[in-house]
Amino acid sequence: MLFFIIGKKISYSLSPVIYKFLLERSNCIYKKISSKKKFFFIKIILFFKNSKYINITIPYKEKIFKICNFSSKDSNFSKSCNLLIKKNNSLFSYNTDGIGFYKTIKKIKYYDEVIIFGAGGVVKGIIKYIKKKIFIINRTEKKLIIINKIKKTNIYKKKKLFKKFIINSIPNKYFYFFLKKKKIKIKKSFIYNLSYKNFSFKSSLDGLNMLYEQAKENIKIIKYEKKRKKIIQKINKIS
Repeated sequence: MLFFIIGKKISYSLSPVIYKFLLERSNCIYKKISSKKKFFFIKIILFFKNSKYINITIPYKEKIFKICNFSSKDSNFSKSCNLLIKKNNSLFSYNTDGIGFYKTIKKIKYYDEVIIFGAGGVVKGIIKYIKKKIFIINRTEKKLIIINKIKKTNIYKKKKLFKKFIINSIPNKYFYFFLKKKKIKIKKSFIYNLSYKNFSFKSSLDGLNMLYEQAKENIKIIKYEKKRKKIIQKINKIS
């Protein structure tokens, strides 16, 4: 099976390693492709000549969603796509960010409030699965307005983060810079860093856990589609 992942800066991606591990018996060939904005759609068209499955990563999750013919519930909720499948000349959009995130936090001690740093595409995917009160810390208000159209959130303005569940969706260096600039102190909080690199805080989790669970969900979708196609072919032969 030939699989692609496409994004702007993709060299850091660990998706090929995870997918090859999960699909080791399927002879999976997984390629990562960097693309500038002006070449993005051209590359998507070229990829679909060889494969039916493409992973989408930043900054193109929202961009590709807009041209899809059909979308899953989670993809429609977040208005973003991380798995693109071509079926019968139609584009189907899926988003497994939320379910991948949820499966990694089920056993985590949950706090009364959730503080999220950043308001990008991945945040849109996970907020559906957060049942507590959500506060967002972001550099600009434009993305906060978009997030609030999806689900009600609040702006966090306090200087202390005490006994909070903190989710970081921005690069680590900007996270530390923001804490220093705003003089925000973190105490007795659990930090979920959605990037690959973990923080030095005692209670923390990195994004590799979410990426692994997300990949498993994507594979479930692909296997279901393959099975569905075989069943339809058998029915057509009988009829």
